[in-house]
Amino acid sequence: MKQKTIIAAAFVLTTLYAFTPAPETKVSGTYGVCKTSEVTVQLVLNEDHSFNYIDKSDRENPVYAEGTWEADGKKIKLNDSSHNLKRTAWRVEKGSRAVKSRVGLSFYRLGNQKLCD
Repeated sequence: MKQKTIIAAAFVLTTLYAFTPAPETKVSGTYGVCKTSEVTVQLVLNEDHSFNYIDKSDRENPVYAEGTWEADGKKIKLNDSSHNLKRTAWRVEKGSRAVKSRVGLSFYRLGNQKLCD
């Protein structure tokens, strides 16, 4: 009888744990290339779900974009109001240490500016 009670309690706790939503990772913040004095690529995700993006890696064709963002787990989708942005899909690293994006053979990894120091 005691063993059945323990098994039933373990089953109930496991079931409750399985259906409890995972805590949302805070992804808002400033991401960019660490240890540089000039901003070349920077993504700012604001808490109100707006964003600003700067990419000056191509000096002749810099990209400036703004709009809104939405998160789905570890994925971030940027909704660019100017429609100039090719990098609309980003992936968040564990602990919001960085965000990553890939377009074709071009890979970007932007570190969380709070962790760069």
